[in-house]
Amino acid sequence: MMEELAELPQKAPDLMVYLHGSFEKIMERIASRGRDFEQDPALVDYYHKLWSGYDEWIDQSYHASQVLKINIDQFDVVHNPEDAAQVIAMVQAKLGELD
Repeated sequence: MMEELAELPQKAPDLMVYLHGSFEKIMERIASRGRDFEQDPALVDYYHKLWSGYDEWIDQSYHASQVLKINIDQFDVVHNPEDAAQVIAMVQAKLGELD
């Protein structure tokens, strides 16, 4: 399958939406999803390692497209429709800047 995908044209996204936040909020969101396979306490160190590297990767290594950073500590799109609307507006505005 990977060989077949390699033959397809490769295109970067028009916009990378980077959802970042405090580690505590990330863990809260993982817990709230309730996926059993994500709840193992042994995964906390793994999650922290991933979390700690994303900001650096976005800021220093990702150059394929524009990036919109959204701090998830400030928005709850699942439980607050106003937050969801605000995030959608932010994405639409950023996409509008790219035209």
